[in-house]
Amino acid sequence: MAIPKPHAHIMLTQMNIREGIKKFGEKGNEALLKELSQLHQWEALLPVHKEYMSHNEKKKALWYLVF
Repeated sequence: MAIPKPHAHIMLTQMNIREGIKKFGEKGNEALLKELSQLHQWEALLPVHKEYMSHNEKKKALWYLVF
């Protein structure tokens, strides 16, 4: 039997943008902008039209959007 880890829930908890800004105010907004800037700089999320994607790429993209 696994021993529950009370910090695991806190570590893995996520919230949407609106909840985060409401809870953390300006600091939350700054953190969000920093995160989005990093994704943009690293070109982590580049737009691709679905017609140019393979079936497997579409499947991976959908999986990403779900989680």
